[in-house]
Amino acid sequence: MVDSGAIKSLGDLKGKKVAVVAKGAADESVLHQALLKGGLQDADIERLYVPFSQQIVALQNKGIDAAIAGEPDITQMVRAGIAVRFAGLSEFYPHEAAHVLYSGKFSQDRETGVKFLKAYLRAVRDYDRALKDGRSRAGGRGDHRNAR
Repeated sequence: MVDSGAIKSLGDLKGKKVAVVAKGAADESVLHQALLKGGLQDADIERLYVPFSQQIVALQNKGIDAAIAGEPDITQMVRAGIAVRFAGLSEFYPHEAAHVLYSGKFSQDRETGVKFLKAYLRAVRDYDRALKDGRSRAGGRGDHRNAR
């Protein structure tokens, strides 16, 4: 639909079948914000509840027109030629989309936990930079002086 020009903006989702993983999931809030950004209301689309594991098949079979999906499913859909990455979460939902959880035992080892979290944040910054630049940051750690 994007390749044909049928969908050029979030507003073009009007009347389309859009999948979220489950009723009450965070994806519902994400979809709501995407619709608002496109000048739409929740009632302007047909919302379908499709588990992540079934979204690829639903797109292939044209059972849905779009999905609020996550990795690694997005990459699989794009590589298989089933879908294109249309809008990144940060374009309409300016919130953290990931959580880091520690096990009870790991959370008691503060030194290791802090080291892990610093490394995680450096990796997230590299990943974010790579997405914005459209290229990999392989080959160097870059400047991480602010990850303290």
